[in-house]
Amino acid sequence: MNKLQSLWYAALCVLVITSSSCVNHKQLLLLAESPEAGLALDGYQKEIELPKLEVQPDDILYITVNSLNDETSRPYNMSSGTSGSGGGGGGNSGNNQLLQGYSVDSLGYIDFPSVGRIRVGGMSLEGVREQVVAALQPYLKNPAVNVKFLNFRYSIVGQISNPGTFTTINERVSLLEALASAGDLSTYANRHKIYLIREESGIRTIAILDLQDEAFLSSPYYYLKQNDVIYVEPSEDIIATVADPVNRYISFGSAFLSLVTFTLALLARR
Repeated sequence: MNKLQSLWYAALCVLVITSSSCVNHKQLLLLAESPEAGLALDGYQKEIELPKLEVQPDDILYITVNSLNDETSRPYNMSSGTSGSGGGGGGNSGNNQLLQGYSVDSLGYIDFPSVGRIRVGGMSLEGVREQVVAALQPYLKNPAVNVKFLNFRYSIVGQISNPGTFTTINERVSLLEALASAGDLSTYANRHKIYLIREESGIRTIAILDLQDEAFLSSPYYYLKQNDVIYVEPSEDIIATVADPVNRYISFGSAFLSLVTFTLALLARR
């Protein structure tokens, strides 16, 4: 091996070692276009079916009742200072908002003023509205009822900038919106494996989503449901950065010293 070959060999060793743990640009992309897979995002259109959110135990519902006579409907509104299961008077923002809601018990019932227990478990918000309207018929004439979730909650853990549990009053939250609320994916997040854990009617399911696959946009897991848990798996590239940092630094240092030694040796023989 001549001098020039030795120099090139040392440089190649340094390049291989230092680049072995790098994350390339393609790995960081979401919904990357792929001619091989026939994916073209330009002009993309896809009809999707929105998830049907169902009321579950421990949900908190915000229910407002209005009628032609405000005085008769006032006792049915939590913000008016009435008390009920899981609720009470309070402010109109932040955590106080939860005190203005009706808590769903373990059997799927809420305790409504003057009416008593109303079963709402397993129903959509529209179904709950119809139940409350029917229950109020003996007390109010043509009541107008509005129902919302107060504790739409989801958790995100793993390779995310700001992991934690998040609560929103929105009735529809996409996975991408949830990731954004947690500060977005870290550099070493595996965008091919996003685990979504969901519990419905006592059944737990786990879905694995690929954020670089077009099918993700029409997945039934694109929109979250209450109490979903998202786990962002680390990519394999992170192993080299955390598994054995001492050996990694020694390897880098040895390769660098080898390159310097070869360079000095060549210069000394000129």
